[in-house]
Amino acid sequence: MKHSQIDALNRLDDHPELGLLFFPKLKGLKWFNELEKRGYFNPSKNPGPQVNEVESTVIVNSWPVLEYLNNTADEIELPENEIFAKKYIDLIRNVSIYSSDNDTGNYRTWWFFSKLLLHIPVNLLLVSDIEHLVAIWLSDKYGSSLVCPEIGSNFLPRLLNNENDHSKILAVKVIELLTEISWHPLRSADSNKIEANFKDNEYIASEIFQSHSRLVG
Repeated sequence: MKHSQIDALNRLDDHPELGLLFFPKLKGLKWFNELEKRGYFNPSKNPGPQVNEVESTVIVNSWPVLEYLNNTADEIELPENEIFAKKYIDLIRNVSIYSSDNDTGNYRTWWFFSKLLLHIPVNLLLVSDIEHLVAIWLSDKYGSSLVCPEIGSNFLPRLLNNENDHSKILAVKVIELLTEISWHPLRSADSNKIEANFKDNEYIASEIFQSHSRLVG
């Protein structure tokens, strides 16, 4: 890397608050290895929910470095950059599993990850990535309203439009997750009955079973 780029990262190390301005403007895979070496992708850096029990509020902050990953996502689709695509999916795996193990979910991070899946070559994705990682994102205690549309409207059609068997296997796993039901008491206060719902009932009904019914079928 150039001295000017190293100097910029040194300033960022000294003043982490600059990340809010620095990362959205940062582009190019040439930065990735140095950022990784300096620990910017460490799973513990992913912000967890800040719960204020007195005021009954929850603040979930964005992880600024994800803006950089999003800016460079197109580049990892190129065959010559497969090594970086592998680094991306490894990062997604490590952060998701760490977050699940330590109960530090961040629905904003999951949203970024669901967008990054569109750029990672399908052959690098494992069935366990769907069964475990996407399941973690869709089960975040503070909601999946950002993740569901990305997975259902963009990622799932990408898999279904691929002709290879591996993509179809992954697609079936995604459909299973999106159509997984949970049971809840009826909203009526005087009722002891329960009802079944999808993770995002209105979205699933309109997007999966109507917009993509041919592909899903």
